[in-house]
Amino acid sequence: MISQKDPLSALNKANAAAIDFIRVDLDTALTFTRIALATTDPQKQQRTTRTARKAYDTILRSLTRVRLRPNDATAIETKLQRLREDLIRLGESV
Repeated sequence: MISQKDPLSALNKANAAAIDFIRVDLDTALTFTRIALATTDPQKQQRTTRTARKAYDTILRSLTRVRLRPNDATAIETKLQRLREDLIRLGESV
């Protein structure tokens, strides 16, 4: 027999996994913006900016599907703000 805690536990685990994916996407996107900001090759800058922008859009969609704990929300918002600033410096409208 399945206890009543199992569905809630599964939801919490899925939510935690989704938060982890958002964190990884943020770190990856920030890596791409650092590369784009540092390069002198216009094609490389365009490619890495485009990749970072796709990650940014994915992160925004993903954030609508998770419930963030206060400490997660603070850390994610800080990195998301840094990503927005980098994308703006690279000419993106965010």
